[in-house]
Amino acid sequence: MMDDNQIFAEQEAIIRHVKVALEHIEQTSDSAEKEGILYDLLAFLISSSNDIAQNHDFYEAAGRLYSAAYYLEQVHVERAQEIYLQVIDYYQEYFRVLVSREAFHDATNVLIKIASIYLTKLKDRPKYVEYIQQGISIISQIIPVLEQQGELRELCGKHQMLAMLYEKVDQWNDVLQHAKQALKIAKKIKDFSVITNSYFDIHRSLLVLQNSSKADNILYEAIDYFAKEAEFYEIHDDFIPLSQIYQIIKNMYDKLDKLQKYESYARKEAGVYLALANDGVKRKLNYAQIGSYYRGAALCYSEIKGNVIDSASCFFLAGNYYHHAKKFYDAAVNFEDAAKLFEDLLKYQKASELFLKSSNCALRINDFEYGILNLINAEALGEKMGVDLSSIYMQLQKNLTQYAGIQHKNKNFFISGTLYLEAAEYTSKQPQKHFEKIHSLLSKSLAEYWALFTETDFNQCPNSSVFYVCVLILVLSSILYDSSISSQDLNPKIDYSSVHPYLEEKAPSKYLRFAEDVHAVFVSKQPLRKAYFIKTAFTFQEHGIAEIRKIHEMVFQYPEFLKNFSQN
Repeated sequence: MMDDNQIFAEQEAIIRHVKVALEHIEQTSDSAEKEGILYDLLAFLISSSNDIAQNHDFYEAAGRLYSAAYYLEQVHVERAQEIYLQVIDYYQEYFRVLVSREAFHDATNVLIKIASIYLTKLKDRPKYVEYIQQGISIISQIIPVLEQQGELRELCGKHQMLAMLYEKVDQWNDVLQHAKQALKIAKKIKDFSVITNSYFDIHRSLLVLQNSSKADNILYEAIDYFAKEAEFYEIHDDFIPLSQIYQIIKNMYDKLDKLQKYESYARKEAGVYLALANDGVKRKLNYAQIGSYYRGAALCYSEIKGNVIDSASCFFLAGNYYHHAKKFYDAAVNFEDAAKLFEDLLKYQKASELFLKSSNCALRINDFEYGILNLINAEALGEKMGVDLSSIYMQLQKNLTQYAGIQHKNKNFFISGTLYLEAAEYTSKQPQKHFEKIHSLLSKSLAEYWALFTETDFNQCPNSSVFYVCVLILVLSSILYDSSISSQDLNPKIDYSSVHPYLEEKAPSKYLRFAEDVHAVFVSKQPLRKAYFIKTAFTFQEHGIAEIRKIHEMVFQYPEFLKNFSQN
């Protein structure tokens, strides 16, 4: 049997192999090649799992074989189900090993895994119930032994597990019985998590057994218990357990739909987090920990009506501390949360600054999508305030172009083409004229759409998407070839005649008519009314026409595009 280091090394190798195979599948557009890579991957996973099983590492073998079945489901469900049965065989072997070692808790977890496969993958509920009942039988046999040994923590865990297993098979009287036992023991060992879960298990059981008044009473009992516990920690200013207790009581009142009490304990919980944050500053704790306390307070305040400014301020402080800790994603999230609240308060200047902070943090870790989204949020607020947005437009153009390059490398050509198009749109919004830059970006956009058209396996792609890309190619190629400057970015093969015959032969008439309508507008040099786009958007609901509208607006903003335009 392999030791832990060997298992870890092999797991790393397997993960690398699978990752490379899946990236290859993602990058190729040939369906036969995709299927071949997938079957090679499956053969590798099955072979490696069988090799491991020979060394009696049945748990690891089952895990690898499960991965093989999961990937196979994409192409062959019946064959995948056969492999899931082999997975179950390996888990059963491992189960027998665990029982021989008297590792009954782990053995029960393996039975739960087997049951889950029967239910979710093989759709066999009777087998699912059978294996859950086996788990119940094993745990039930352990309990008397633990009672004799006085192992309270272990005994508590077993009653809690039995409550969970009985719930899976809808035996609610048994859930109630074992949840009460778990609660009784958990109070002796002061395990607040188990106490809370047990109270909720009892509450849920009583509701199912149609005794709602008793169900509510059990929550009030829980609140009384935790309120008494809170008194002790309040006297000693012990904030960590106090925050947990306030949160528990808050959630109990939420279940009871007592809003005023819920908000009262949310405010108490927020106060504890602020105390922890202040104490952390004094004791010079790490910045990320302090940031987490401020975020906890912010989330609590966000649950209380009329505390928006407190919530926003705490999110802002959390963002600052996460930023100091170089936890840039967490900083970005908190700055964005603060910005949204300041926007709700109509404090647009502050909100805009925070959206920009969030964007900068996201872009520092190359999360372009998140960064660009918050630049756009800042732009929208800037428009409301009527301020100069040149800097934001430049940042958007720069980051959209970079993100387009990444999407191009991943062969997501429609996304990259549209990102170049959006970069051109933001360039066109700048006060200074940048015709050559816009022309270049539109040329890049056309090249991406052309790559999509030439490299797509049309059998694996919805026809409507292909036809729409053809319309984009027709429109872009027309204006770029007929504009007053030539483009070095364009493949000379891309012109109006490149896809026009394809649309004529393959596409519904609405696509060709749409392309010709827009082309005719450019020839006439008279822009379309907004009503045309609203009407046409209903016709093309499956993918929209946002890209065409952007092109139209840019072209008529820059007459240079139409200077030499002529009918093809």
